[in-house]
Formats: sequence, C-alpha cells, structure tokens
Amino acid sequence: MPSWLPVLIDEIVDVAVVTVALFLLLRALRGARARLALVGVLFIGLVDLAARLLNLPLTALFFRGLFLTSVVVVLLAFQDDLKRFFERLAVSGLGRQSGHPGDSAIESVVRASFALAGARNGALIVLPGRDPLDRHLEGGVPLDGAVSDVLLLSLFDPHSPGHDGAIVIDAERVRRFGVHLPLSANFAELSSRGTRHAAALGLAERCDALVIVVSEERGLVSVAEGGTLDVVPQADVLRARIARFSEGTRTGSVERRFSLREAGQRAGEWGVALALALTLWALVVLGSEVDEVSLSVPVEVTNVPAGYVLHSTTPGVVHVHVSGVRRRLFLLEPSDLRVSVDALLAQLGRRSFEVTRQDVDAPPGVTVTAVDPGKVVLDLEAHSPPAPSPADDP
Repeated sequence: MPSWLPVLIDEIVDVAVVTVALFLLLRALRGARARLALVGVLFIGLVDLAARLLNLPLTALFFRGLFLTSVVVVLLAFQDDLKRFFERLAVSGLGRQSGHPGDSAIESVVRASFALAGARNGALIVLPGRDPLDRHLEGGVPLDGAVSDVLLLSLFDPHSPGHDGAIVIDAERVRRFGVHLPLSANFAELSSRGTRHAAALGLAERCDALVIVVSEERGLVSVAEGGTLDVVPQADVLRARIARFSEGTRTGSVERRFSLREAGQRAGEWGVALALALTLWALVVLGSEVDEVSLSVPVEVTNVPAGYVLHSTTPGVVHVHVSGVRRRLFLLEPSDLRVSVDALLAQLGRRSFEVTRQDVDAPPGVTVTAVDPGKVVLDLEAHSPPAPSPADDP
C-alpha cells in the first residue's frame, strides 16, 4: 500500500466529519435570517484572515474585534437554534428513542381529532419525536392515562379546565394535559390562523415533534411538523402522517420523509457545507503546515563612506530561503524582504562582505533560514577632493 494512502484517507474522513457537522448546523438554522447572519459572520472572519495575511494590522484589528462581537451577537440571537443543534448531536450520539404510538393509539387520535373538528372544539395534541421537549413546555398536569377516544374527547371538552392547553402523548399514554406551548412568529406561515395554530407551529419550529391542531372556528384539522403547518382534509391522510412520523421516530432517522427528491433539494446545503469544510481544511490544516520557499531579493548597500562611490554590487541579487506556515508564505513577495549590507568598513580597504540571516529584514511569521550566496563584492571607488583652481588663490 502506498505510504501516502493512509494520510489521504485521514484527510477525507476529517473533511467528511466537518461537512456533516456543518450541514446539520445549516439545517438547525432553518430561517433565512439565521443563515444570513451566519454568512455575515463568516465573511467578517475571512476579511480578518485576509487582512492578517496581507499584513494590514489596523484592518485586521478592526475586523477581529468585529468578528468576535458578531459571534457573541449570533450566539445570543440564535441560541434556541444552537441548543437544538447540540441536542440533536447528543441525541444521535446517545441513540435516544422516544415512545411511538401503536395502531390503537393512532386510531384513537385520528377519530378524536375529526370528532372534535366536527363539534367545533379546539384541540392540541403533541406527539414527541427524538428531541427533548421539557424546555419548550410550560405548565400542565401529569396524567399518565391510556390513550382512548373517550379520554381525548373529555380532555378537550369546553368544560374541562385544561381544554385550552395541549396534551402530550408518549407511546400509548397521555403524559400531561393543559400544557402551554411556545408561540410562533412566522406570520407568513400562520396567515390568519389563531393562537392554537401559533402554538402548534411554535413547538414544531423548535423540535422534531408532530403537533395536531384542531380549529374551533373553522372545524379543520392541521398538522405542524418541521416548521410547516398543513391542513389535513381526511382521516386517512392524518393516519398516514402519524404512521410516517412514528416510523421515522422508531428507526431513529434524524430527517424523516427523506427521499431522493428531497436529497436533491438539499444538495445546495451539502455543497455549502462541503465548501466551508474544504476552506477550513485549507486554512487550518494545509495552511498551518510549515513550508520553505526561496525568493530573489536585491541587495541594498548602506553606510557608504564619505568620499566613496559605489559602482556595482556582485551579485546584485541573492536568494533568500525562508520558512513559515503555508498561508503566510502564499502571499509573500520579494518586496516584503530587505537585504542590506553595511559598507562602512570599505574605508579600511574591505571590498568583500558577508550576507547573513541577520542582514535580512523579514515580516512577522517568516523565518530566514539561509542566504545564497553568503558574500557580495562591492565595486567602490575613492574620490579625492578636487584641487583648487588658480583663481581661488589669494
């Protein structure tokens, strides 16, 4: 096996893991506002990096401060999205399984939902996915009752104290009733629908639960899932939605209803994640490797003694070998280096001068390793002062 193959495999796995993590992060930041904020932070970070590479200290200092500030602002503004991202990573790592309703429970939920819709009684029924729900729920009364048509209808009876809240079904049991859900601010999705629909959509935006909502004004049954709210016209459609949701929870899939068509729609997100991962790999991994280059730099002669004229320097250009991280050397130009020779000792007859690493002025982050050739010869001519003319005699 070639010696480079294990290294290549390690690099591929490294990039693949970061790509998947970035894809999940993009999926967690569902809203266009959150994604635009993420793109803005990345842009500021790239400007900061470019300023440091181009040795622009003031620009780099400004954008570094702006980058750190923007990171803090994004963390505060989208903390719910980030919490959901880390929760899903933890859930995937721990292999958490939530209880899924059986056939009898599904039938009871379907029959009760359309019976409540026919009677114009509002209802909210939460079926948990794999994401933890507790931090999204407020209030409620523990129940732990078996799911049945009679229980569901009685809980949402207008004379029941908890009929305005939601019930949480886990497996075959109603765990809590009278629960308050977070409200959604997505008015485009809600349209003219009321508070129950805002609560159903609000929970579906924050986790992978499926929420069934019955409108008492219109007598319609809707399903909130994945940040969308859809009207369910028939019992068979609701039954299929719950069964599909239950199957996705049972198999532990992070993204339910996954298909080739949906994968094609998400190809753009995969492409963005891969591009970001490759950029990070190039800057952090490949760009951090120490490399060495050689640049041809002109020789500058300083401190030419008074009364001497410099005609030439042999050689006039030396090869300076420098080392540093690749991202620093990538933009390094010969003009960034300065080779100087002190000719002050020429007044003592010296014409050959050594050129050492200490004679090379290099920018920060660049180390001079050698100078070739290590000597230069100066062609200097001493000029005696001109003799006075007879007209100058007193």
